[in-house]
Amino acid sequence: MIWRKLPALALAGAAVPLLALGLIHLVLGGSEASASELRLLQLADFVAVGLIAFHGSLLITVAIGCAIVMIMKGPHYTADSYRVPHADRPKG
Repeated sequence: MIWRKLPALALAGAAVPLLALGLIHLVLGGSEASASELRLLQLADFVAVGLIAFHGSLLITVAIGCAIVMIMKGPHYTADSYRVPHADRPKG
């Protein structure tokens, strides 16, 4: 069920951009970084925040969809619980 996977997806969706951002800061960051490297680091920061926000909005949309499906299904997961009177002896 998708509903149960949402927390793991939220964690993964936030961790991947943050890990990539940390790697970029380790490689390009430093005390002697040039102005172009600092611009690249700032751009990477903005991209990471944008990716996390976009992923969060996707997760909220999927969560709303899951909630709607759960509400529509109700507590019982049967298609038709109406018993047909002639089910054991079909008309012929």
